[in-house]
Amino acid sequence: MWTKTRCSSERPLDAPGHRAAGHRRRAAAFTLVELLVVVAIIALLLSIMVPSLAGARDQAKAAVCASQLRGLGTGLTNYTAEFEGWLPGMNTSGAALRAKMLVMQGNPDCLRDPRVPVQPHDWATPIFNLEMDLPRTRAERLRLVTEKFKCPAQEPIKSVLYPSDAFGMLDGSKVPDASDFFTHASWTGPSYLMPAHFQYWGKNFAKVNLAWVEGYPQPTPVLPKTTPSDWEAQYDRYVSHMDYVGTPSRKVFLADGTRYLTESGILDHDVSPIPDVFGSFTSSGAWWSGSTAYGVDVRSVNWDGETVARGSPSRGQNLVLSYRHCTRRKKLNTTCGDNPGAINAVFFDGHVELLNDQRSRRIDYWYPTGAVVQPGAQGMTRVSSGYVVP
Repeated sequence: MWTKTRCSSERPLDAPGHRAAGHRRRAAAFTLVELLVVVAIIALLLSIMVPSLAGARDQAKAAVCASQLRGLGTGLTNYTAEFEGWLPGMNTSGAALRAKMLVMQGNPDCLRDPRVPVQPHDWATPIFNLEMDLPRTRAERLRLVTEKFKCPAQEPIKSVLYPSDAFGMLDGSKVPDASDFFTHASWTGPSYLMPAHFQYWGKNFAKVNLAWVEGYPQPTPVLPKTTPSDWEAQYDRYVSHMDYVGTPSRKVFLADGTRYLTESGILDHDVSPIPDVFGSFTSSGAWWSGSTAYGVDVRSVNWDGETVARGSPSRGQNLVLSYRHCTRRKKLNTTCGDNPGAINAVFFDGHVELLNDQRSRRIDYWYPTGAVVQPGAQGMTRVSSGYVVP
């Protein structure tokens, strides 16, 4: 009978040579120290790579934001070409809304019209009206602006609609179409703000008749809104027309910006059809230390080392929300010097720039040519009273 024979090279499992080989294989395994070294190296690599990846994401968001602003700049060019150089806002497209409110006496149907701006300050929907069909209700038009044209770097923070008290307005009346806004559970504010000084007119044009309203309760003219007397800069001969803006490449049309509700630290955006001063679409510029969107803590110093005379109503808490690019810092910065962020801005000529805090504080970016700095006004760079903006 055939039997299997052991090859001469084979050894029994208990042979000395077999134990030696097994011992050598165990010696080749990782020791605990070696494993810890590998883990440390991996952690070091991750610590190097993760910030780089996060930085790449931040840069991508800034690029998307810049692209959106560039598109809005193109929209402005189309609008001014269509309307012979006039800019959308308070005393142009907004004058039609103001006239409608007088005629309709608070009837919400006057606001449920795709051609009507959300507010007189609304620069956005007049531009969009040239390119697309807008929703019927004012609430849906505002939602289009805040959601479809949202900066990807905008912080998702708790927000409320203002005025509160069932949308009671300053004159004691209610927002006529408040029920349309209540259909949405959550809101966020607009990502981009227009410097209000490019919408309000100079005192020399205060008596211009923009529209004539019959029967309220007698024939009534709709007059221009001019710069309030307590603003940091004044001008006599300015109207919201491209010919009066100044050098388009040195004037900001829109910039990243978030307005803040100081009392409770909750973002609010005004939904009144006729809001006070700024509404949800405009802001004072970044030169002014008292700006809600761009201002600083009253204890701060400006870029020339001077303590600011007037701080932001939010005590600078808005800086981390407005200067939302190039930083992952979540702490609320309240001074310009410790603000590492940047804002995107599109200028009236259509080009976009990413501005760090110091570059954004140039006075000529935020005011029309010929604006005069008021006595006592103080901004984020040293400018004497009576200074004329170039």
